Amino acid sequence: MADAIAPRYRLLVLLAAFTTLWFGELASLRRRDIDVTGRVIVAQRAQAERQGAKLFDKAPKSAVGVRPVAFPDEILANVAERLEHYAFGM
Repeated sequence: MADAIAPRYRLLVLLAAFTTLWFGELASLRRRDIDVTGRVIVAQRAQAERQGAKLFDKAPKSAVGVRPVAFPDEILANVAERLEHYAFGM
């Protein structure tokens, strides 16, 4: 599936497959949430939908919801490529 989707969304599919992150957490990721050296993503918010289809970022329901999530070495090149081409700043 990752090969069939537009390159811009490839990492989203890979992270959904290889981590425990929920879609709302994936959708709200920021560059600063990703540590390439440590191969860790810090989940600290999730995107949700209000009535009327407006999206917003929300905090987790509890402190347990803020957590580091490791990603495998096999997708490290995909993470680095995504950050190089689509992410701005730190």
